[in-house]
Amino acid sequence: MRRPDEPCSLTYTPPTADQVRRALVEAGYRDVVVRTAKMGDPAPLASVLIAVPVGPSCVVVHIRQDSTAASSISGNLPDGRCLGA
Repeated sequence: MRRPDEPCSLTYTPPTADQVRRALVEAGYRDVVVRTAKMGDPAPLASVLIAVPVGPSCVVVHIRQDSTAASSISGNLPDGRCLGA
């Protein structure tokens, strides 16, 4: 148990890909992709890649191992998906 004069400590553990996918599906988004980025993906290798179709567009986010992130909005692929296989 922590003593009253001890500083608090916080350890951040990012959510797993499955937890992110489940949260997006529960929020009403279908056909989401959450995976580790691979060669050819619009994200750095080994980052977590998240793609969410929103109407005729896709919101694409990648999160690197150091927790930096970037996002973009693009159109769907001709087959309606956000990312290729």
